[in-house]
Amino acid sequence: MFYSLQKTIKLGEIINKNCLSNLNLISVKDGCSICHDVFILNLIVLDMDCVELSFCIGVKSPQKSMDFAFVSNNDEVILVELRCNYINLKNLKRNDLLEKRKNSEDILIKHGYSLFYNKIYCVFSDSFKQQAIRRLRNMNPTIPSEFVAISVTDLKSFFIWYG
Repeated sequence: MFYSLQKTIKLGEIINKNCLSNLNLISVKDGCSICHDVFILNLIVLDMDCVELSFCIGVKSPQKSMDFAFVSNNDEVILVELRCNYINLKNLKRNDLLEKRKNSEDILIKHGYSLFYNKIYCVFSDSFKQQAIRRLRNMNPTIPSEFVAISVTDLKSFFIWYG
């Protein structure tokens, strides 16, 4: 599947063009500095934390959201949560992930985007990927199977990225 720069930019312009951001900047902000070595510099994604903050000004406190979203060549929105800085996977909470997905999808649906990719990626460092896979699988109650623990290099290999 292909990452679509044009469709991702269109999504950002509809929702909030100020929330379009470089993937490397978002990843560093979220403690995932290894992305610099994996992705090209000009990948633009929609910073979902920025989107949530822009919708809650003066009305409510920000809700939890996924870290970023982008659009594929077949118009599906892919949601991604960065967890590269995790040291203790007990901090990975089922309800937090479900809430982030719901809040992010609600914002996108309000703006006419309802076609979501069937996986939600939680990106961990290579050294924690296997532990994260086990943690997601063993959560009780079980987390929906669309949540997938992957590494940064996995994310790059799942999509064909171009700038």
